[in-house]
Amino acid sequence: MSDLKKSILRVVNSIDCLNCRGCCWFSMGEEHLLPFFGPKEFELLDVNDQKKLHETSEGFFQAKSISSTRKRTVKICAFLEEDSHKCSIYDKRPLDCVLWPFDVVRLEKGKKAAYIYRLLTTKCALL
Repeated sequence: MSDLKKSILRVVNSIDCLNCRGCCWFSMGEEHLLPFFGPKEFELLDVNDQKKLHETSEGFFQAKSISSTRKRTVKICAFLEEDSHKCSIYDKRPLDCVLWPFDVVRLEKGKKAAYIYRLLTTKCALL
């Protein structure tokens, strides 16, 4: 087991959290929480997968959402294979996904930006 998984398990205390794919499901209006890819992560993807992203004004790329076939009020990441519940780009997923169940949050104060990680706890209610 990787050191990252061991660290996460110390916080969440459950292997189930690492397998639930709650990170791939979003309530309507939460699409801004879809994973972000940096330019280098974007370049690792093939052309068809790159089309599943849109460029942000800050030079990052964000996954597009698609409608869930199971729950009408839920959107899913374009890379989630809903039937198998697996990520189609798992080996090339961005750091934003690797860090789940933590989220990178940008806080701006004046001209400076700080990045913090916070544990997401409300996602499991979607599943």
